[in-house]
Amino acid sequence: MANAPPRVAELIETFDRNIDAYRSQQYNEAQLRREFIDPFFEELGWDVTNIAGNAQAYKDVIHEDAIKIGGYTKAPDYCFRIGGTRKFFLEAKKPSIDVKGDPHPAYQLRRYAWSEKLPLSILTDFEEFAVYDCRIRPKHTDKADNARVIYLTYKQYADQWNKIADIFSKDAILKGSFDKFAAETKGKRGTSTVDIEFLKEIEEWRRLLARTITLKNRKLSKHDINFAVQRTIDRILFLRMCEDRGIERYQQLLGVTNGRQIYPRLCQVFKQADAKYNSGLFHFRKESGRAECGCGGRTCTGCCVCSSCSCVPCKCWDVGTAISGSITVQDANLCEQVTHTSSISDTDHWALGCPITSEGNPSDSLTYSWTASDGTPATSTTANFTWTAPPCTGPVTISLTANDEPDSMDNPCPGSTRDDDPNNFNDVSTVSLPDGCSNAGPHDSSVHWTKPNDDYWSTTCTIFGDFYRPYASYDVDLKYDNCSWVCEISNLEAETRIRVRSYHSIPGKVSVIDPWDVPCDDAMLAKGDLHDTNLNDDVGAPRTKYWMYSATCQHEQKHRSDWKSFYGTELADAVSYAESQNVSIDCADSSTTTCQAARSSKIADINARFNQAYQDAYEQYDLPGTPLKEHEQRAYLVNFSIEYPISYALPEECGG
Repeated sequence: MANAPPRVAELIETFDRNIDAYRSQQYNEAQLRREFIDPFFEELGWDVTNIAGNAQAYKDVIHEDAIKIGGYTKAPDYCFRIGGTRKFFLEAKKPSIDVKGDPHPAYQLRRYAWSEKLPLSILTDFEEFAVYDCRIRPKHTDKADNARVIYLTYKQYADQWNKIADIFSKDAILKGSFDKFAAETKGKRGTSTVDIEFLKEIEEWRRLLARTITLKNRKLSKHDINFAVQRTIDRILFLRMCEDRGIERYQQLLGVTNGRQIYPRLCQVFKQADAKYNSGLFHFRKESGRAECGCGGRTCTGCCVCSSCSCVPCKCWDVGTAISGSITVQDANLCEQVTHTSSISDTDHWALGCPITSEGNPSDSLTYSWTASDGTPATSTTANFTWTAPPCTGPVTISLTANDEPDSMDNPCPGSTRDDDPNNFNDVSTVSLPDGCSNAGPHDSSVHWTKPNDDYWSTTCTIFGDFYRPYASYDVDLKYDNCSWVCEISNLEAETRIRVRSYHSIPGKVSVIDPWDVPCDDAMLAKGDLHDTNLNDDVGAPRTKYWMYSATCQHEQKHRSDWKSFYGTELADAVSYAESQNVSIDCADSSTTTCQAARSSKIADINARFNQAYQDAYEQYDLPGTPLKEHEQRAYLVNFSIEYPISYALPEECGG
């Protein structure tokens, strides 16, 4: 990691070593920010925690900087600034989120930055690092890679450190490298600032309004049409700005578009604004010292719209304020039951007479119809929806269609209605894994053979040597994969030990290292000793003094190699069997809804299969029913190759 600072190299190593723990649901975004993202950007020269003690207006980094999005206050996790000027946002996600493939976090970040006209911003969970060109207008339907200009994983940080620092370090921004990179990126297809996009929308409004007014008022001059269009747009923009600043009720204008009689209802909003602001922008009432808007010698009063030069007298009309409100959607674990709630209202307005002689604001009763994109049957027809999450992780769109049931007796306008169009409300519930569960992935299920360093170690062994072969140890986990729990075997270890009596541990006895070391006088005695298998009986070695240490070692090593061959094959078969034991998640069966429950349902069978592997290996190692154990027969063949020189040295060297 030659390119990265030592602290960044340490962050990479720590994350890689504990990646499974960081990907779990228990590891949250706050921990990630504190342990990885903060120190990462400190190495890029940013005073992330304001160690310098700067005033709020001059801090390098603002955490959860408040911005306005669609009339609501939103807060990106980090805002990096130079001299109080925003340069880029960073949105942090916990590592269990798929930064590369999930479009929702990318849309969230791009929406923040696009609204603030920032050219670039970052989405990261430290495992992944994505940079987006935020001059491209974000859409709900965009894929995660839309407008993405850089994508790295944590394993690339070291090699790509210079590139990261050349764009996002504080020093690089001060020297203009950030702006240079943004300028080089600009011009790609789809890049456009929020101002340009807004002007495009205004021009489209202008075109549609001019066309509609012309079709309905064919005697109007070009000047009159332009005046009517511009005045209508000016009024709408003024009221929309008031909504964002909390001066007017939020989404008041949007509510006008739901239902019938849109234009009369818009007139009523304008009329209320005239009474409230007393501005020349809204002028519907006759005032002293102010000329009325004339239309061919006529004046428009009451609810009529002067700018259209169409004086339509009002006798009785109803203005339906759109069904409005919001839904609150809960995130859930697999198969978890949660309740989504709503706060919906529909208050209409009616007026009688011109000028108005009486008015009312009745509230309608509502009907509710809930649906979920996972196909879960929606049985709730109330304001709340108790929902069982599906057996698969990922985003699920929760939808509510609200409709009104107006009371006709509460509407004094004959022949009119307050029936509004249904309104749809949507939000996303993220379905995650239960606590303690994680996703399946690459893992090591191979056999690791272990043995102590002191293979030949026993001074208490009562025979020449023996071989120790306990049952293997292993871990069994069930991990999530595509709506199922799949079994993973890991840490599979099989131990083998050889014990051989120390050749220094038998008083008065001699261990033969080289067969030719046996004196001729003792050759026959040594030959007999070599085949004595028990030091404690009354024959053989206890009455003489020779035994061959090297032959015993080779004998026991042969046992080890045979056992590893047989047991290793059986363990591999047991692993294959265990990892085929998958459990489909069924929300109606509690034994399948968590990884812990699924493991409990399978562990006994898996343990039995590993126990059987040991028994099957032993039967191959030592065939039952034979006079001399098969494993001893194979081992004595090794002995013979060492003992052979003694057996045949007598005639040639000792005159035997």
